[in-house]
Amino acid sequence: MGRSVPCPLVALLCATFVGAGAPEEPTVYGLSGGWGGARDTLAEQGIALDFSITFEANRVLSGGVKQHTTGHTLFDLNASFDLDRIAGWKDATLAFEAYVMRGHNPSQDVGDYQSFSDISCDELAQIAQVFYEQWFADRTCRVKVGKMDAYADFGAPAPPAMRTVTPS
Repeated sequence: MGRSVPCPLVALLCATFVGAGAPEEPTVYGLSGGWGGARDTLAEQGIALDFSITFEANRVLSGGVKQHTTGHTLFDLNASFDLDRIAGWKDATLAFEAYVMRGHNPSQDVGDYQSFSDISCDELAQIAQVFYEQWFADRTCRVKVGKMDAYADFGAPAPPAMRTVTPS
């Protein structure tokens, strides 16, 4: 009888060889598309732009302060600049996010003090994030300076450079 190979080792080897020759997936931009190739051209130059709209409709069915249907919308604009491609600064990024919230805050209808939706708030427009990020030591350590969302880096997967398995 021959010697058996442990299953985890086989799975790791298969994953390594399957990913090695796989073609790169095309970028999917969503409803607005690639703007006739302009988004790909900008990305090649180190500029990434993204815009999203989130609409929520809510209704208080019973209890609360008011029982009616309301809606509110979040408009979110993001831009990031790969400073390696733009200025030759290795592993450096400049990022920007701004958003506008419009509509009725449904928490006013419920009568609660904590929001029940991630986008529940009074109407506002603000620059949410502007930061410079610099990685060091083969992307194992970084410095991030600016105005940032305090929760953006928690519970998120590691950056691609830290989780990529390459065949030796």
